[in-house]
Amino acid sequence: MGATSIDYIEFKSGDLVKTKTFYAQTFGWEFTDYGPTYTSFTTSGIAGGFN
Repeated sequence: MGATSIDYIEFKSGDLVKTKTFYAQTFGWEFTDYGPTYTSFTTSGIAGGFN
């Protein structure tokens, strides 16, 4: 059996605007919105999203 790795991770967020602002300003992450309740992030070293 080969090694496996995590390639996408999701987190909960109570306020997407504040979450996106924090991670963009602190770590330079970029976001793509998919409707009003989900955003994905890139440029973090791993792909993922906030719901």
